[in-house]
Amino acid sequence: MVTLDYEQAQMEGPPFAVADREVRALLEGDWALQMLEGNAWFLQRGLSRLEEHVYRLSRSSAASGG
Repeated sequence: MVTLDYEQAQMEGPPFAVADREVRALLEGDWALQMLEGNAWFLQRGLSRLEEHVYRLSRSSAASGG
């Protein structure tokens, strides 16, 4: 899964900003999350900050009953 996180007030989506804490709050109970990559880079669209996160998701043992 790939997400982007930036100051939403600086640019209307899409793509929309999704913070790491939101991903973890929504998925961590059923999924084992492993962040594979996190790149910080700046756009020419007026953003002061943009972070791209790449996650590997796999069913957690609690969600699969094991």
